[in-house]
Amino acid sequence: MASVLDSVYAGIKRKFDYRWTAAPFYSNEKGFGASFSSSLLYNSDKRRQYDSIQQLSSISLDLEASIRGHFKGTFSGEHHSSLTNGKMIYTLGYAHSPEPFMEPEGIRNSIPSEFNKTEIFVWSAYLFRINASSYAGPETRASLIYAYNTGSATADHRYADIRYGIFFNTDTRDNKCDASKGYTVTIRPAFRNINGSGCFHMEFSSSVYFRLWKNGILAAELHADTNFGNIPWILYPAAGGDSRIRGYRYGYYRYKSIISLQTELRQKIYRRHSAAIWVSAGACTSDFTHMDRFLPSTGAGYRFAVTNDLKIRIDYGIGKYGEQAVIIGINEAF
Repeated sequence: MASVLDSVYAGIKRKFDYRWTAAPFYSNEKGFGASFSSSLLYNSDKRRQYDSIQQLSSISLDLEASIRGHFKGTFSGEHHSSLTNGKMIYTLGYAHSPEPFMEPEGIRNSIPSEFNKTEIFVWSAYLFRINASSYAGPETRASLIYAYNTGSATADHRYADIRYGIFFNTDTRDNKCDASKGYTVTIRPAFRNINGSGCFHMEFSSSVYFRLWKNGILAAELHADTNFGNIPWILYPAAGGDSRIRGYRYGYYRYKSIISLQTELRQKIYRRHSAAIWVSAGACTSDFTHMDRFLPSTGAGYRFAVTNDLKIRIDYGIGKYGEQAVIIGINEAF
């Protein structure tokens, strides 16, 4: 009788699993805040509900808010289908934040300014499985953006931004939260329609992870966010933040295209404690004929492993022009 009950309980656990996390965060532009994430994992294939290797589907609710007025909420999901051997990914979100800017391309402001940006967006993709670690398929993203107090002559900005493109991803990491080996490649070409005006967008990202010695990991990432055509400067990629070109306040430097490279050495010190040092650089350009601005940075950080899948990260970065940034968040930057 006990073995029967154990089997039933194990079957229910494989069908549903609920997880949640809550953590503080801090960055120069957002200030102190808190994030909350909850996920429900489920088996979308009833015929294989007792298969322990069947990949689980999920739905998630993520919220974050800070004392400086930043707020973001997203409802997302990932549904796996055994019929097409693929998965559908979707996200519905709302975000509002005061964003700094000092140098949009073509505008040279010596004094940092700030504007408020509100965005409602929906993103979806259907990805077909190519092999054990690779997926590819169509994606689309639609967003409504309202920006005000921008200091420009037109005062308020309203944009409808629609993208149609292809999403390709390869991920061979052994642990997505704390990788010690493997690599990732993501390629996302897309056509953008912004208030009726068309342009082309390309995003490329690749990261690689090596184990140098027993508790030492070397990680590196190359990322490019490029746009071709006429787009409003408010929608330009921004340098800095908590994951790339750390050491600069996110949003100060906005260019039509930004390419960044970073390398980080991660070393476990004792039990749950570890440290990291990194160097990175960003190249900002408007048309690829010349580099408008070069943004190097370096820094160090401390990590505390709460669980195998959750780390508290504290980083301190130094950039050019005397810029500095302190970051508190969860898990590694990449």
